[in-house]
Amino acid sequence: MLTINYYDVLGVSENASVEEIKSAYRKLARKYHPDLNHGDERCTLKFKEITAAYELLSDVSRRRDYDLLRRPFQQNYKYTSSAGKSAKTTSAPNFKQTTSTKNNIFENIVSSFKKGQDIQTEITITQAEAINGCIKKINVLHTHTCPNCQGRVFLNGSTCPTCNGTGKQSIHNVIRVRIPKGVQDGKKIKIANQGNRSYNGGANGDLYVLVKVEKDERFIINGLNVESEVAITPFDAVLGSFIEIETISAGTVSMKIPAGTSSSQKLKLRGLGLEKNGEKGDMIVSIKIETPKNISSEELMLYKKLRDLSYAKGQN
Repeated sequence: MLTINYYDVLGVSENASVEEIKSAYRKLARKYHPDLNHGDERCTLKFKEITAAYELLSDVSRRRDYDLLRRPFQQNYKYTSSAGKSAKTTSAPNFKQTTSTKNNIFENIVSSFKKGQDIQTEITITQAEAINGCIKKINVLHTHTCPNCQGRVFLNGSTCPTCNGTGKQSIHNVIRVRIPKGVQDGKKIKIANQGNRSYNGGANGDLYVLVKVEKDERFIINGLNVESEVAITPFDAVLGSFIEIETISAGTVSMKIPAGTSSSQKLKLRGLGLEKNGEKGDMIVSIKIETPKNISSEELMLYKKLRDLSYAKGQN
Protein backbone atom coordinates (compact mmCIF):
# COMPACT_ATOMS: atom_id res chain seq x y z
CA MET A 1 0.00 0.00 0.00
CA LEU A 2 1.12 3.57 -0.64
CA THR A 3 1.94 5.68 2.45
CA ILE A 4 0.78 8.96 0.86
CA ASN A 5 -2.87 9.66 0.20
CA TYR A 6 -3.17 12.18 -2.61
CA TYR A 7 -6.91 12.51 -2.02
CA ASP A 8 -6.17 13.77 1.49
CA VAL A 9 -3.46 16.07 0.13
CA LEU A 10 -6.08 17.87 -1.97
CA GLY A 11 -8.82 17.44 0.61
CA VAL A 12 -11.19 15.59 -1.75
CA SER A 13 -13.01 12.28 -1.58
CA GLU A 14 -12.00 9.21 -3.54
CA ASN A 15 -15.13 9.68 -5.67
CA ALA A 16 -14.26 13.27 -6.58
CA SER A 17 -14.72 14.29 -10.20
CA VAL A 18 -11.93 15.89 -12.22
CA GLU A 19 -13.65 19.28 -11.85
CA GLU A 20 -13.74 18.88 -8.06
CA ILE A 21 -10.05 17.93 -8.07
CA LYS A 22 -9.21 20.93 -10.25
CA SER A 23 -11.18 23.28 -8.00
CA ALA A 24 -9.47 21.96 -4.84
CA TYR A 25 -6.06 22.33 -6.47
CA ARG A 26 -6.73 25.94 -7.46
CA LYS A 27 -7.68 26.90 -3.90
CA LEU A 28 -4.63 25.22 -2.41
CA ALA A 29 -2.32 26.59 -5.13
CA ARG A 30 -3.38 30.13 -4.30
CA LYS A 31 -2.78 29.48 -0.61
CA TYR A 32 0.65 27.82 -0.88
CA HIS A 33 2.04 29.39 -4.05
CA PRO A 34 5.73 30.28 -3.43
CA ASP A 35 5.30 33.71 -5.04
CA LEU A 36 2.70 34.58 -2.40
CA ASN A 37 4.62 33.24 0.58
CA HIS A 38 7.96 35.03 0.18
CA GLY A 39 10.13 31.96 -0.16
CA ASP A 40 8.66 30.04 2.78
CA GLU A 41 10.23 26.59 2.34
CA ARG A 42 7.31 24.77 3.96
CA CYS A 43 4.89 26.39 1.53
CA THR A 44 7.17 25.52 -1.39
CA LEU A 45 7.24 21.85 -0.36
CA LYS A 46 3.49 21.86 0.22
CA PHE A 47 2.93 23.41 -3.22
CA LYS A 48 5.02 20.70 -4.86
CA GLU A 49 3.05 18.03 -3.01
CA ILE A 50 -0.37 19.35 -4.06
CA THR A 51 0.89 19.81 -7.64
CA ALA A 52 2.05 16.19 -7.73
CA ALA A 53 -1.33 15.09 -6.34
CA TYR A 54 -3.21 17.12 -8.94
CA GLU A 55 -1.11 15.81 -11.86
CA LEU A 56 -1.77 12.23 -10.83
CA LEU A 57 -5.47 12.43 -9.90
CA SER A 58 -6.41 14.51 -12.96
CA ASP A 59 -4.97 11.84 -15.27
CA VAL A 60 -7.49 9.00 -15.75
CA SER A 61 -4.93 6.27 -16.44
CA ARG A 62 -2.52 7.19 -13.63
CA ARG A 63 -5.39 7.65 -11.18
CA ARG A 64 -6.68 4.18 -12.00
CA ASP A 65 -3.26 2.64 -11.34
CA TYR A 66 -2.99 4.59 -8.11
CA ASP A 67 -6.40 3.37 -6.92
CA LEU A 68 -5.53 -0.24 -7.81
CA LEU A 69 -2.33 0.00 -5.83
CA ARG A 70 -4.10 1.34 -2.77
CA ARG A 71 -6.82 -1.32 -2.69
CA PRO A 72 -6.91 -5.13 -3.07
CA PHE A 73 -7.94 -6.27 -6.57
CA GLN A 74 -10.96 -8.16 -5.15
CA GLN A 75 -12.44 -4.99 -3.70
CA ASN A 76 -14.95 -3.02 -5.75
CA TYR A 77 -14.22 0.67 -5.92
CA LYS A 78 -15.91 3.77 -7.20
CA TYR A 79 -14.37 5.98 -9.81
CA THR A 80 -15.63 9.10 -11.59
CA SER A 81 -14.71 9.62 -15.21
CA SER A 82 -12.94 12.69 -16.56
CA ALA A 83 -16.21 13.77 -18.17
CA GLY A 84 -17.52 14.53 -14.68
CA LYS A 85 -20.35 11.99 -14.82
CA SER A 86 -21.74 10.43 -11.68
CA ALA A 87 -19.53 7.80 -10.10
CA LYS A 88 -20.23 4.17 -10.76
CA THR A 89 -18.93 1.02 -9.14
CA THR A 90 -16.34 -0.94 -11.12
CA SER A 91 -15.41 -4.53 -10.33
CA ALA A 92 -11.70 -5.22 -10.10
CA PRO A 93 -10.23 -8.26 -11.90
CA ASN A 94 -11.05 -11.56 -10.21
CA PHE A 95 -7.54 -12.75 -9.45
CA LYS A 96 -5.11 -12.55 -6.57
CA GLN A 97 -2.93 -9.47 -6.47
CA THR A 98 0.71 -10.47 -6.29
CA THR A 99 3.67 -8.54 -4.95
CA SER A 100 5.05 -8.38 -8.48
CA THR A 101 1.86 -6.76 -9.79
CA LYS A 102 1.92 -4.17 -7.01
CA ASN A 103 5.54 -3.39 -7.72
CA ASN A 104 4.84 -2.93 -11.46
CA ILE A 105 2.02 -0.47 -10.81
CA PHE A 106 4.10 1.38 -8.22
CA GLU A 107 7.05 1.63 -10.60
CA ASN A 108 4.78 3.04 -13.32
CA ILE A 109 3.43 5.71 -11.00
CA VAL A 110 6.84 6.65 -9.60
CA SER A 111 8.48 6.74 -13.03
CA SER A 112 5.74 9.05 -14.33
CA PHE A 113 6.81 11.61 -11.72
CA LYS A 114 10.54 11.23 -12.24
CA LYS A 115 10.84 11.08 -16.02
CA GLY A 116 9.57 13.33 -18.77
CA GLN A 117 7.14 12.05 -21.39
CA ASP A 118 8.47 10.02 -24.33
CA ILE A 119 7.59 11.39 -27.75
CA GLN A 120 7.57 9.90 -31.25
CA THR A 121 8.09 11.36 -34.69
CA GLU A 122 8.57 10.00 -38.21
CA ILE A 123 11.26 10.36 -40.84
CA THR A 124 11.26 9.25 -44.48
CA ILE A 125 14.54 8.26 -46.14
CA THR A 126 15.58 6.87 -49.48
CA GLN A 127 16.51 3.24 -49.99
CA ALA A 128 20.12 4.27 -50.57
CA GLU A 129 20.16 6.20 -47.27
CA ALA A 130 18.72 3.16 -45.49
CA ILE A 131 21.42 0.90 -46.91
CA ASN A 132 24.38 3.23 -46.45
CA GLY A 133 23.28 5.02 -43.30
CA CYS A 134 23.04 8.79 -43.02
CA ILE A 135 22.56 11.74 -40.70
CA LYS A 136 19.24 13.57 -40.99
CA LYS A 137 17.83 16.69 -39.38
CA ILE A 138 14.31 16.39 -38.01
CA ASN A 139 11.92 18.94 -36.53
CA VAL A 140 10.60 17.74 -33.16
CA LEU A 141 7.77 19.29 -31.16
CA HIS A 142 8.69 19.35 -27.47
CA THR A 143 6.27 20.22 -24.69
CA HIS A 144 7.93 21.88 -21.70
CA THR A 145 6.92 23.48 -18.45
CA CYS A 146 5.69 27.02 -19.01
CA PRO A 147 8.65 29.37 -18.32
CA ASN A 148 6.34 32.06 -16.96
CA CYS A 149 4.44 30.13 -14.30
CA GLN A 150 6.82 27.15 -14.05
CA GLY A 151 3.90 24.80 -14.56
CA ARG A 152 1.97 26.23 -11.61
CA VAL A 153 -0.92 27.32 -13.88
CA PHE A 154 -1.61 30.38 -11.73
CA LEU A 155 0.28 33.65 -11.16
CA ASN A 156 -0.79 35.88 -8.29
CA GLY A 157 -4.12 34.08 -8.15
CA SER A 158 -4.87 34.43 -11.87
CA THR A 159 -4.50 32.03 -14.78
CA CYS A 160 -1.06 32.31 -16.40
CA PRO A 161 -1.42 34.38 -19.62
CA THR A 162 1.54 32.65 -21.33
CA CYS A 163 0.17 29.10 -21.25
CA ASN A 164 -3.52 29.95 -20.69
CA GLY A 165 -3.61 27.78 -17.62
CA THR A 166 -2.14 24.63 -19.14
CA GLY A 167 1.22 24.94 -17.40
CA LYS A 168 2.90 23.85 -20.65
CA GLN A 169 4.58 25.40 -23.67
CA SER A 170 5.29 23.76 -27.05
CA ILE A 171 8.62 24.38 -28.77
CA HIS A 172 9.96 23.16 -32.13
CA ASN A 173 13.55 21.88 -31.99
CA VAL A 174 15.82 20.65 -34.77
CA ILE A 175 17.67 17.42 -33.88
CA ARG A 176 20.33 15.55 -35.84
CA VAL A 177 19.60 11.82 -36.05
CA ARG A 178 22.13 9.20 -37.10
CA ILE A 179 20.44 6.52 -39.22
CA PRO A 180 22.45 3.27 -39.01
CA LYS A 181 23.40 1.22 -42.06
CA GLY A 182 20.86 -1.38 -43.11
CA VAL A 183 17.93 0.12 -41.21
CA GLN A 184 14.62 -1.55 -42.06
CA ASP A 185 11.33 0.13 -42.96
CA GLY A 186 9.24 0.54 -39.80
CA LYS A 187 12.24 0.45 -37.45
CA LYS A 188 12.09 2.69 -34.36
CA ILE A 189 15.29 4.44 -33.32
CA LYS A 190 15.53 5.49 -29.68
CA ILE A 191 17.31 8.74 -28.85
CA ALA A 192 17.73 8.94 -25.09
CA ASN A 193 16.87 12.14 -23.20
CA GLN A 194 15.48 13.92 -26.27
CA GLY A 195 11.84 13.63 -25.22
CA ASN A 196 9.91 16.09 -23.08
CA ARG A 197 11.34 17.41 -19.86
CA SER A 198 10.13 16.18 -16.51
CA TYR A 199 7.75 18.47 -14.63
CA ASN A 200 9.28 17.34 -11.35
CA GLY A 201 13.00 17.74 -11.94
CA GLY A 202 13.61 14.20 -13.19
CA ALA A 203 15.24 12.95 -16.36
CA ASN A 204 13.98 13.90 -19.80
CA GLY A 205 11.86 11.44 -21.70
CA ASP A 206 13.17 9.68 -24.80
CA LEU A 207 12.56 10.39 -28.46
CA TYR A 208 11.51 7.53 -30.75
CA VAL A 209 12.02 8.06 -34.49
CA LEU A 210 9.92 5.84 -36.75
CA VAL A 211 11.84 5.25 -39.98
CA LYS A 212 9.96 4.96 -43.26
CA VAL A 213 11.97 3.84 -46.30
CA GLU A 214 10.82 5.02 -49.71
CA LYS A 215 10.44 2.25 -52.27
CA ASP A 216 12.75 2.61 -55.27
CA GLU A 217 11.44 0.79 -58.31
CA ARG A 218 14.90 0.90 -59.91
CA PHE A 219 16.39 -1.59 -57.47
CA ILE A 220 15.47 -5.04 -56.23
CA ILE A 221 17.25 -6.37 -53.14
CA ASN A 222 18.13 -10.06 -53.33
CA GLY A 223 20.19 -10.99 -50.29
CA LEU A 224 23.33 -8.90 -50.53
CA ASN A 225 22.94 -8.47 -54.28
CA VAL A 226 21.15 -5.53 -55.86
CA GLU A 227 19.37 -6.08 -59.18
CA SER A 228 18.43 -3.39 -61.68
CA GLU A 229 17.59 -2.95 -65.35
CA VAL A 230 19.12 -0.52 -67.82
CA ALA A 231 18.03 0.35 -71.36
CA ILE A 232 20.60 0.70 -74.16
CA THR A 233 20.36 1.48 -77.86
CA PRO A 234 20.86 -1.12 -80.59
CA PHE A 235 24.07 0.70 -81.52
CA ASP A 236 25.51 0.25 -77.99
CA ALA A 237 24.45 -3.39 -78.03
CA VAL A 238 26.14 -4.11 -81.38
CA LEU A 239 29.20 -1.91 -81.13
CA GLY A 240 29.78 -1.89 -77.39
CA SER A 241 30.00 1.23 -75.22
CA PHE A 242 30.43 2.72 -71.75
CA ILE A 243 27.30 4.02 -70.04
CA GLU A 244 26.63 5.80 -66.74
CA ILE A 245 24.37 3.91 -64.33
CA GLU A 246 23.10 4.62 -60.84
CA THR A 247 24.07 2.21 -58.06
CA ILE A 248 22.53 1.92 -54.63
CA SER A 249 25.80 1.99 -52.71
CA ALA A 250 28.33 3.96 -54.78
CA GLY A 251 26.34 6.60 -56.64
CA THR A 252 26.84 6.91 -60.39
CA VAL A 253 29.47 4.66 -61.99
CA SER A 254 30.61 3.87 -65.54
CA MET A 255 29.76 0.38 -66.82
CA LYS A 256 31.16 -1.31 -69.93
CA ILE A 257 28.71 -2.72 -72.45
CA PRO A 258 30.55 -5.43 -74.42
CA ALA A 259 30.10 -5.50 -78.20
CA GLY A 260 27.39 -7.95 -79.22
CA THR A 261 25.40 -7.65 -75.99
CA SER A 262 21.94 -9.18 -76.26
CA SER A 263 18.66 -8.16 -74.63
CA SER A 264 18.08 -9.65 -71.13
CA GLN A 265 21.81 -10.34 -70.77
CA LYS A 266 23.01 -9.77 -67.21
CA LEU A 267 26.17 -7.85 -66.39
CA LYS A 268 27.82 -7.94 -62.97
CA LEU A 269 29.42 -5.08 -61.05
CA ARG A 270 31.39 -6.78 -58.30
CA GLY A 271 31.25 -5.38 -54.78
CA LEU A 272 28.59 -2.78 -55.54
CA GLY A 273 25.77 -4.57 -53.70
CA LEU A 274 25.04 -4.48 -49.99
CA GLU A 275 27.54 -5.08 -47.22
CA LYS A 276 27.00 -7.07 -44.04
CA ASN A 277 29.50 -8.44 -41.54
CA GLY A 278 32.36 -7.61 -43.89
CA GLU A 279 30.81 -9.45 -46.85
CA LYS A 280 29.84 -7.50 -49.98
CA GLY A 281 27.27 -8.39 -52.60
CA ASP A 282 27.27 -7.49 -56.29
CA MET A 283 25.09 -5.36 -58.50
CA ILE A 284 23.43 -7.38 -61.27
CA VAL A 285 22.37 -5.28 -64.26
CA SER A 286 19.85 -6.71 -66.73
CA ILE A 287 20.19 -5.25 -70.24
CA LYS A 288 17.17 -4.10 -72.20
CA ILE A 289 17.68 -3.08 -75.84
CA GLU A 290 15.36 -0.20 -76.56
CA THR A 291 14.20 0.63 -80.10
CA PRO A 292 14.67 4.31 -80.94
CA LYS A 293 11.53 6.38 -81.50
CA ASN A 294 10.91 9.37 -83.74
CA ILE A 295 13.79 8.50 -86.08
CA SER A 296 14.58 10.69 -89.08
CA SER A 297 14.09 9.66 -92.71
CA GLU A 298 17.86 9.39 -93.09
CA GLU A 299 18.08 7.06 -90.10
CA LEU A 300 15.23 5.01 -91.51
CA MET A 301 17.08 4.60 -94.81
CA LEU A 302 20.19 3.46 -92.94
CA TYR A 303 18.16 0.89 -90.98
CA LYS A 304 16.75 -0.42 -94.27
CA LYS A 305 20.23 -0.62 -95.69
CA LEU A 306 21.42 -2.55 -92.63
CA ARG A 307 18.47 -4.90 -93.00
CA ASP A 308 19.23 -5.50 -96.67
CA LEU A 309 22.86 -6.15 -95.88
CA SER A 310 21.87 -8.57 -93.12
CA TYR A 311 19.50 -10.47 -95.46
CA ALA A 312 22.12 -10.59 -98.22
CA LYS A 313 24.65 -11.94 -95.76
CA GLY A 314 22.23 -14.66 -94.69
CA GLN A 315 21.67 -15.78 -98.28
CA ASN A 316 25.36 -16.22 -99.02
